[in-house]
Parts: sequence; structure tokens; C-alpha cells
Amino acid sequence: MELKMKSISNENKIDFYIDKIKVIEETLDILRNYILQNNFENDEIEIYYFKNLKPTIVSKLVIYKRFLQIEYEKPHGSTKEKIAHLECELNRLTRYCKANVVFVKYIRSGKSNLDQDYFLRRNAKDHQMFESFASEIDYTTGTGFDYRLAVIQAHDKIEHHLQEQIDALKNPSLKNNFEIPSQYDTQVGKKKMNWTISQADLVELIYGLYCSRALNHGTADIKEITSYFEDVFNVKLSNVYRTFLDIKRRKSFERFSFISSMAEKLEHLADENFISNE
Repeated sequence: MELKMKSISNENKIDFYIDKIKVIEETLDILRNYILQNNFENDEIEIYYFKNLKPTIVSKLVIYKRFLQIEYEKPHGSTKEKIAHLECELNRLTRYCKANVVFVKYIRSGKSNLDQDYFLRRNAKDHQMFESFASEIDYTTGTGFDYRLAVIQAHDKIEHHLQEQIDALKNPSLKNNFEIPSQYDTQVGKKKMNWTISQADLVELIYGLYCSRALNHGTADIKEITSYFEDVFNVKLSNVYRTFLDIKRRKSFERFSFISSMAEKLEHLADENFISNE
């Protein structure tokens, strides 16, 4: 699983998280089927599996699913709104830990005297769980507490990720519109650039590159180019096809105003450099 995950290098952040999730879920399916077809040799091995092995894998699933959800829900408003959104996520983590404070203290204390209650399937079903997933627990392949432990393990990493982004938004020297590098991001070490003029201008550029067959030897389609530009320039294009229809409806002399203006400014720059060199 780790080798497969390391090989994932999708530059689109959402697709990157989805690819990671897929690998983890495939691994968990393999483990689930194995548990259904085989018995643990003894209680000690069963406890080890549900306390030490499975939660380590499930915690990764929780992390990437949460990152994906945060990315989907990411506001495009002011810095204040973005910080408020992230702080709300942090508060959610705090509430979960407070609601499970007894179990959290037990795990973090390193104790093992209650392991038979928490991590043996035959005993775990006798304990009430109030989380939303409680009704979906399959006691043939889990104890419920193995998932609770995975969530607690994941929260530490999610908290670090959220705090990292909040700090970047508050610190002008780090700020790059909610897209700072992190250990969970394929863009580590790469600075983002934000598209700061109209979306229609960017659509002109996208279609210009598409018609010029300039990307991937002409095989890249509009959807692929759009997705790439959204990620590179940190912008969400609502409907490029509709925008291009609006561009086509413009009067012919101003139809591709951005590309025309860019060409004029480039000519002006070249003329200036030519004159200064003389």
C-alpha cells in the first residue's frame, strides 16, 4: 500500500487525494476479506491487529478523506472567511476528543488493561458507542474502537495541516491563498501563483493553447487544460464552455481582447528593448 501511495504524483490536489483514498480502500478490502476467511490464532494477535495494525491504515483513510472534504468545502471569499472555516474544522476535532475523553486518555497513557474490552470483537459489542458510524459497525471485521482509535490518530495530523494553513493565511510572508505547501501535498516546494484578472481572459488563453495544440503534443483537451490551470493559478472556473460561447458572441474586433492586448503589449515591450539597445 505504501509503495503504491508513494507512486501517486497527480498534480491536481483533489485527484491526488482521491487516488490515495482508492489505494487505501483497496488495501482494507483485502484485509477485510482475509479476516472473514481466517481466524486469529489467539486473543493477543486479535488485539494487536485491531489496536496496532488496522487503525494505522484506517487513520490514513480518515486523513485523506478529510483533506478532500476540506478542499471541496474551501471558501473563495476573504482571508477572514478562510481562517474562520479552518478554525471551525479545528473546533470539530476538539469536540470529538472531548466527547471521547476517557478513551483518548486511555490510548495516550499507553495503558493496556482494557485492551480486551476495546479490541476483542466478542467484548466490544457490549460497549455502547454514540458516534454516527456506530450503527454501521460490523463486529465480524472490527470492534468500533479500532475506528475510534484511527480517528484519534488522524486528528493529530489533520490538526497540524489545518494550523499550518491558518498560520500561512495570517502571515503575509507565507500567504498564498489557502494553498501552502505541506507534507501531504504534491506541490511541496512549489510556490503558487494566483490568477488576478477576469476568468474570461483565462478562458481565452486556455482555448488559444488548445487550438495551438501546444500541450502534450496536441492531445490535451479543454477539460484537462482547465483543470491544470485551475490548480496552477489557484482559481475555480465556473463554466468554461459557457464563457467561450459568450466570447464568441463578442464583436469580431474585440472577440479575443485579452490575447490581442497581450500581443500588443509584447510588441511594445520588444520595440522598447530594440530602441534601448540601439
